[in-house]
Amino acid sequence: MSTNMNLSPECTGPEELQLLRKEWGWFLALGISLVVMGMIAIGNAFAAMLFAVVGMLYDRTHTRQIGDMSGLMHHTPLLGAAVVFAGLAALGLPTLAGFVAEITIFFGAFAAHKEVAAVALLGVLLAAGYVMWMLQRTIFGPRDEKWAHLEDAKTWWEFGSLGVLAAAIILLGVYPAIVMDLFEASAEPIARGIEAAQSTAITSVGAGG
Repeated sequence: MSTNMNLSPECTGPEELQLLRKEWGWFLALGISLVVMGMIAIGNAFAAMLFAVVGMLYDRTHTRQIGDMSGLMHHTPLLGAAVVFAGLAALGLPTLAGFVAEITIFFGAFAAHKEVAAVALLGVLLAAGYVMWMLQRTIFGPRDEKWAHLEDAKTWWEFGSLGVLAAAIILLGVYPAIVMDLFEASAEPIARGIEAAQSTAITSVGAGG
């Protein structure tokens, strides 16, 4: 299926316009589904896991300052691994939640607006640098005996909450259709409404050509 949406003078016949409307509606519905997928992946998967593990670490260290922490992986390996896992998921690592929506949205953005997408891509690079810096300072830094008394995750609700969130992150990354199929029925009517509003303009341009 072609993704060329240019309304050239040659694309003025009824069949060409009908194909253009069909392609536009399909891509629009897919785009809406991917945006919803991104919102779920960010808001309900790895962001939730980051907030959960940060809360568990704060309950033990009583600080959220990056500069106050160092080498937590030596004292709390399970919680440290959870921070690393959630951080990599936040970066859109393949097979983890967020990758499918992020990569396809960027592909679509580059096809339509290369300059804007290139600027947005800088944000991804900056986020990756920040997450790596944070992990190095707090999780993988030199051992700090100040935190030798910290206890690792050991209660059922800590294991349960982190396990469920980790499973959701992997499931959404490996099989995103489990969520996207749920929103397909809602995305299509929205796409049809926008398509109907656009069809008048497309017809007018075609008739004027």
